Amino acid sequence: MAGQPIVSVLVPNYNHSRYLPKRIESILRQNYSAIEVLLMDDCSTDDSRNIIQYYANSDNRVQILFNESNSGSTFKQWEKGLAWAKGKYIWIAESDDFAEITFLAELVPLLEANDAVVLAYANSRVVDENDQANGTTADWKNERYHTKRWSENYTVEGKQEIERYLSVGCTINNASAVLFRRSSMEEVGGVDASFRYAGDWLMYLKLGLQGLFAYKGECLSNYREHSVNASKNSLHNGSQRFERQRCFAYLYYSKKLSAAAVERVLVTASEEFLFLAYDLLRRSWQPKLFANYVRRLASDNTQFFLRVQARVAKAVLSKEY
Repeated sequence: MAGQPIVSVLVPNYNHSRYLPKRIESILRQNYSAIEVLLMDDCSTDDSRNIIQYYANSDNRVQILFNESNSGSTFKQWEKGLAWAKGKYIWIAESDDFAEITFLAELVPLLEANDAVVLAYANSRVVDENDQANGTTADWKNERYHTKRWSENYTVEGKQEIERYLSVGCTINNASAVLFRRSSMEEVGGVDASFRYAGDWLMYLKLGLQGLFAYKGECLSNYREHSVNASKNSLHNGSQRFERQRCFAYLYYSKKLSAAAVERVLVTASEEFLFLAYDLLRRSWQPKLFANYVRRLASDNTQFFLRVQARVAKAVLSKEY
């Protein structure tokens, strides 16, 4: 490939051969050409590697990286891809989603125009396994937060976005809709590969405390919602809720939020801790696993944990739960 790419497109894949051709073609057909495409496979058991090899043989912008053993986490793939990438901007294009051909042409200028913008992202159309549309991510968020915010373009201080929305839940709904400034990712320490489910949310929080977010209300990405997926299954063993507690703890220890925002973080964390307890002590009866999560939270985030537990006790005594 001649010249240095402006955008590195990372495609972490595991067993998505059904969706890979549409995913890859939606990247290669972008009407923005200064890209490299890094196709990664985490030891898929389906036909993914043959599909990836076909595109690598067909387009000189494509490179491949096959793991010798399954890493068990998409964020380990993120970490590997980020170390491999050469571009100024990073697009982590999840292997089961697909993009509109204008995705990069619309988002790159938002980052180019202002060095303070750490990430740009867009509204996404929600589709099922058969590409049938079912609303947009903006629809979900506007309804939940009683606003029209995500129907329009905006640029905002990341800290403000965190205090109002992103500290409560991951309102940047899917990584495929995001274009990152690579230098900003590196400045916040890169990807935390110890996460399996909430590593994207943690990255958005870290970046949001450093700079601006830019958003496009137009649907430039298509997010695939499966009837059964790993994220939903993770609620059974508490792993996703445990990682969310780690995200709340990160915000608490950042010392960058207002007192009111910190209080909201603690209240939300206490509510979710009670859900974690319910999932593991009532629904799936895994007391040892729950005790392990409690030990880890208490050991790694002692002050945060104690403040959360104080709010848990208050909620229980007031019979809110």
